[in-house]
Formats: sequence, C-alpha cells, structure tokens
Amino acid sequence: MPIDEKLLVKNCPYCEYIKNLPEDVKLYYPSDRKSIHNCEFIIIECKECSNPLVIYGEHLSELTKESYGRILYKCKMLFGSTIKVGNKHRVIGDHWGLHRVGVY
Repeated sequence: MPIDEKLLVKNCPYCEYIKNLPEDVKLYYPSDRKSIHNCEFIIIECKECSNPLVIYGEHLSELTKESYGRILYKCKMLFGSTIKVGNKHRVIGDHWGLHRVGVY
C-alpha cells in the first residue's frame, strides 16, 4: 500500500538501510526498488538465514490489525496460502519487523 513520503529519520540504521538497500539483497516486495521509499513495508530475504524478513517502514513498535492484515495478505500472495507468519515480532530500533516468514 503506497503512502505519501513516509518519515525517514536521519542516522536511523533501518531508515538508511531501506533508503539504500544493497543490490545483493533479494527484494520480494515491492518488486521495484525505486518504490521502496513509498511502501508501507518491505519484504526482503534475510542474509543470515535466507528466510523472508518484513520491515515496517514507519517508526512503530506495534501495528494495527489492518496493517498486520496487509502484511499477512502480501506474504500469502507471494509465498502461497500455506505460509505461516509468526506472531512474534522484533522491534529493531523502533521499526516493527517480522523475521522468519515461512512454511513450518
């Protein structure tokens, strides 16, 4: 879901990472790297475990049910309806993130 220029905080490691996503990082969503800065969240491949990783673009530690539903919907569209999205998430800095999206 595109949003109008979300707030990217200078010196925030995750804002900087989102803004300058390395070319060798597999991007699942959005499909166009030029659209990253306008997306509510991104889905990338974790370099450590190769599982999908969701990083929410705003500085939030908790999501609304609607936002979580959009993440779940997009994960199921990308990875199939048997995908499991754990309810344990991480707050990295103050970005909500979901690690280990997969079929369990």
